[in-house]
Amino acid sequence: MGLFDLIFDQLSKEIREAPGWLSLVAVCYGLVLLPVVSQELEHLGMSCEQTTIATLVAMALFFVGDILDSIVFPREKDGTKFEKIFKTFMLLLGAIAVFLFAEKYWPWAVSLTVLWILIIPVYNTCNRPLSSESEVRIAAGMPQENVRESKEEMTGFPKLVWQHSELEGSKGAIGTKLKIRRGMYDVSKALARKADRYTIWIWLPNEAAKFIRSASVASLVAGGFLLRFGRISAAALAILASIPLLLFYCWLKGLHMRRLYALALIIVTTYTKYDSQIVPEHGERIFLFDHDVVAHVSALSLLPEQ
Repeated sequence: MGLFDLIFDQLSKEIREAPGWLSLVAVCYGLVLLPVVSQELEHLGMSCEQTTIATLVAMALFFVGDILDSIVFPREKDGTKFEKIFKTFMLLLGAIAVFLFAEKYWPWAVSLTVLWILIIPVYNTCNRPLSSESEVRIAAGMPQENVRESKEEMTGFPKLVWQHSELEGSKGAIGTKLKIRRGMYDVSKALARKADRYTIWIWLPNEAAKFIRSASVASLVAGGFLLRFGRISAAALAILASIPLLLFYCWLKGLHMRRLYALALIIVTTYTKYDSQIVPEHGERIFLFDHDVVAHVSALSLLPEQ
């Protein structure tokens, strides 16, 4: 898949799952209306661009938060971590370039645009290697016994997630029922949506987590700016505030995932409309609900047959 495809796929994903960042946009709109902020924008000659600046700041915070999520939150090592971070970074870089063009900062705008364009052919000519020993074993047709995700095949920081052991237990349970060793989250989410069970009880913690992780980034950035202007006490407070916000984000996302896996387990074990099959031609497993294919995973993500 080319870089353009990856970037627009990421953008469409964020638009479809909008609540988390739309709330962030609303907060940023409110902040630019504060007298201290509006006066500073007027001093910089940007008072007419308040809504544009608020939108750009919200996008920047959300996309940086997305990068933070890819780095911090524990997940299976599937070789796509760099890809996810990179395409989010490209979205952010493109948004900043558009803003600079709108504000007629020509040197910076042209420089970022040229950089953006130059990255595309470089990325498209790179091949992503297999990410783990177990993937290499499966791809090479070597014995697959005892192939499971291990702590060495995880990314992120599990200790930041409260009740992480319960999260791993629920993920393992649904993985066993789905007969896959990775991709449990995407499959569970697709099944929940198709079954019309992806309710506010499930999605609200996730959308709240997106907002909180961006607030954590904003608090850290604000601390840096305050430090620059000699506001030591306020800077320290802002920087310290980013830590509980980060922990709160991890807890909210873990809560969302535990609830989602528990729901998916109910769907898989009790709904007669659920089914899954192996596609012989590709070796992948497809997941169906009411005779419609809702998700699929590659052969590399399947649990070995017992």
